[in-house]
Amino acid sequence: MKKLMSILLLSLLPLSGLALTDNLTDEQAFELGMTPIEEKSLTLKSARGASPAKKEFVFQDSYLDLAKIVVVINKGVRSEDNHDGQTLKVYQDGVYLYEFDTSTGKESIVTATSGRKYRATTHTGIYRPTRAYKEYQSYTFRGARMDYAVFFNGGIAIHSTSQGNYKKLGQRASGGCARLKLEDAMTVNEIIRSTGEGHDKMSVSNYKGMMRNLYIDRIKLPYYFVNSGELNNNKVDWTYDAAIVVVDRI
Repeated sequence: MKKLMSILLLSLLPLSGLALTDNLTDEQAFELGMTPIEEKSLTLKSARGASPAKKEFVFQDSYLDLAKIVVVINKGVRSEDNHDGQTLKVYQDGVYLYEFDTSTGKESIVTATSGRKYRATTHTGIYRPTRAYKEYQSYTFRGARMDYAVFFNGGIAIHSTSQGNYKKLGQRASGGCARLKLEDAMTVNEIIRSTGEGHDKMSVSNYKGMMRNLYIDRIKLPYYFVNSGELNNNKVDWTYDAAIVVVDRI
């Protein structure tokens, strides 16, 4: 009965509105963009004490030269020392265009119903967009909308959130994705895709009853080495002339 009630509860909640502790399955944690944590790593950390502080990934002006469109996501907490925390900024040819409030990963550890642990984090680094959608419905969250999604790191994407979560924008709140208002997500999606083949052709699919309209306007370019931004000429794949840069602070 408890399992049935959990399923019914999840069926009533939108993807972007689901609390990170609400009986997540492994499949749902993955679709939220969460990072699995190996039990061995947790054991070692407990045995050795706290791990050394990770060096912050800080924005550099040179990142604006990485691509025609550069999207900078500041995953840091908004504060007096980090006024740009939880913002997403868009640059074109090195020129500032937009700034939007966002919600990135909650930076907490979540235990799925299987007992496996996940970190709700948005990893810092430099990425190419991998796929862009006009409409995207979640299968594991029963049709929840992630419209104008631009995936850039596995299951992590920039995408729209539900209106009920607009009040959380500017705070860490997601499983790893960068959430935006619908109109802001559309703007980011369109400007990234403007560097592709320049048309709106889509592959319309129905994945187990879920509508997913994938744009098929990508071009082939080298990807980046995540930590440096240098081009990895051994990895050339479909993308856009764009860079997604996730930093701790600007």
